[in-house]
Amino acid sequence: MWKRLILPVSLIVVLLAPLVISRAQDSTPTVLINLALADLSRRAGGETITLDDMTRWDWEQVNYPDASLGCPQEGQSYAQVATQGYRLTFTIRGANFDYRATTNGSTFFLCSGPASIPAAPTVAATNTPAADGTDGVEDNTTVATPVGRQVCTDAMNSRLNTGMSGQVRTTGLAVNVRSAAGTGNSTIGRLTPGQAFRVVGGPECANSIVWWEITSDTFNGWIGEGQYGVYWVEPTSAATTTSTTTTTTNNTPVGGAATNTPVGGTTSTTPTTPLAAGQPGAAVVYELSPLPITLDNAANLGRYIELPISEPITDIGWSVDNSTLAASANSGGWIYAMAALGTPPRLLQVPNGPAYGVAFAPSGGFMATGHNDNTVRVWDIVTGGQRAILRGHSAPVLAVAFSPDGTHVASGGQDNTIILWDVNTRTATVTLEGHTGAITALAFSPDGLLLASASEDNSVRLWDTVSGTAASTLSGHTAPVHAVVFSADGTHLASAGDDMTVRLWDISTGEAALFEGHTAPVLALALNADGTILASGGGSTTATNDNAVRLWNVQTGEVIATLSDYGGTPDTIVTGLLFNRDSSLLAFSTVQGQNSTIRLWGGQ
Repeated sequence: MWKRLILPVSLIVVLLAPLVISRAQDSTPTVLINLALADLSRRAGGETITLDDMTRWDWEQVNYPDASLGCPQEGQSYAQVATQGYRLTFTIRGANFDYRATTNGSTFFLCSGPASIPAAPTVAATNTPAADGTDGVEDNTTVATPVGRQVCTDAMNSRLNTGMSGQVRTTGLAVNVRSAAGTGNSTIGRLTPGQAFRVVGGPECANSIVWWEITSDTFNGWIGEGQYGVYWVEPTSAATTTSTTTTTTNNTPVGGAATNTPVGGTTSTTPTTPLAAGQPGAAVVYELSPLPITLDNAANLGRYIELPISEPITDIGWSVDNSTLAASANSGGWIYAMAALGTPPRLLQVPNGPAYGVAFAPSGGFMATGHNDNTVRVWDIVTGGQRAILRGHSAPVLAVAFSPDGTHVASGGQDNTIILWDVNTRTATVTLEGHTGAITALAFSPDGLLLASASEDNSVRLWDTVSGTAASTLSGHTAPVHAVVFSADGTHLASAGDDMTVRLWDISTGEAALFEGHTAPVLALALNADGTILASGGGSTTATNDNAVRLWNVQTGEVIATLSDYGGTPDTIVTGLLFNRDSSLLAFSTVQGQNSTIRLWGGQ
C-alpha cells in the first residue's frame, strides 16, 4: 500500500558520506525501496525492517532543479541542470527518514533522518501482546478487568456499541483502521492515541477480536476493540439513538405522476442532531428500479438515492463499472461503494486543503484528485493509499481527467497551465500553455487524441495529445467556461459557463449549436451513453437563482425535462453531473451553503 509522509522541517540530518551506487543499475522503486529497507535494518541494529513495520511510507518521482536532488550537502557543489530523481519517505516508531536517488541509479542516499531507529516498544510481563501487533500495540499497562458484554465467544467482552463515541486509549499506541473486519484485510490508516471516533457498524468477529466499523475525522473503516485482556480503545459516550420521522414523498420531477418513497414505506431515519462539519449522513434509498434514461422516459425521472454530506462538494466521479461513486470536497475525496450504501463512505484525506476535481481510471481501481496544495494525487481506491503525488503546478489544481487508455492523467489549475502526466513513470510528459485564465475543466476525446480544456479566459481549447501542441480554439462564450464533455463518438463537444449558455461544437467545423434557457451560470454538463441527451445544471446564490437541471434533446436543442423539485433551496447550486455507464442513473451534486447532497435519479 502506498502511503504519504510529511517530514518536519526541523528534522534535517544530512549524511556526510552518502551511499553511492558505483554503476548504473535497475533503479525502479522496488530496488530503491529494498535499498532503503537494508539501510533501515542497519540503523535498527541488525533487526530486519520491512514495509509492514512502517506507520507511513511513500515514493515519488521528482524533477529537481539541480543535481543535489533537493538535498544539498554542506561544502559540495552541484551541476545546475534539471535532474530527475526519486524521493522515498518512511515513518517507523516515530522516526522519519527521507531518501533520495537519481533515476539512472547512480546515486542513492539518506537526505534526513536519525542515525538509528528507536527500539520496538516492549510489553510488560503482565500483558500478553496482541496476535496482530499492529492492531493494538499495548504499552506497560496492567490487564483490564473484564467488563461489558460478550459478543464473540473467543474474544474479550465488548464495551462499545453502534452509535457510541470512543477514542484510542491515551496510554496506548496507534490502532490500525482496516478496510474490513479481520487482521488479514488491508490497513487504510491509523488512529493515534486519544483520537476520537464514532461507531457506525458492527460488531463482527474475526481473529478472536471484536471488530467495529467506525468513522473519524480522518478515516472510515474497521478497528479491533482489544485482545488478551487489553483494550486498545475505550468508549467516551453512551450509544446514541435516532428518531424516525414519517414523511410521504410525492416525487413528481417534471410533470409526470411518479411517486417515490424511501424503501420500507413512508418512514425515513434522520439524526436527532445536525451532522458535524465534514461528516457524511445516512443514505436515503427510494423505491425505484431504475431503467435506462432515454428520450422516451426522460420527462418522467424518479429519485433513487440521496447521499448527504456536511461540506461543499466540488466535483463527482463514477468508476467505469458503476461500482464506486466519488466526490471531491473540502475534506478530500469521499468514496461511496454503490453495493454498500448502508455503510459510511471512506475519506481519502490530505492535510493541505480542499480537493477540487476527481476522475477514475478507465481500468478501475485508481482515482485522481486535484488539490489546493498544487498537487495531483493518484489513489488506490481499494486500499485508500496514495500511489503517486504529482508536483508541477504552481497554483491549486482545479480539474483532472484520465486518458481513455489510462496511461495518462491531465491536470489543469489556477496557474493557467495543463500538464500531461505519465501514470506509470509519474512524470510530466508535456506542459500545455496558452490559456490566460484558470483551467476549470478537462475532457479527453474517446480516442484520446484530443484534450479539451475550459478556462476562465472565456475560451475552450483543443490540444493534440500526440504532438503536445494546440489544435484549435473554440471561441463564442462571453464569460468564464466551467464544463466540457465529449460525445461518445468524439464528433461533438459540449461546453457551458457563466454566460448561462450551453454550446454543442462540431469538432470538424468548429461551429456550435446554442442551447439557451438557463438564467444562471451553468457549472456542469453530462451526455448519456448514446449521445442523445445532454444534461446541464448550475446556479448562483442570488435571490433569482436558477438551479434546475435541464435535459436537452441533442438533435433538436429542445428541453425535454427540467428537474427543479429535487429538494433544493433558493441558494442551492449544482456543481457536478454524471450519467453512469449504461445511463440508467443521472447523478448530480447540489450544494447549499456548507451542506451538499449527491442525488441519483433514474428512468422509470
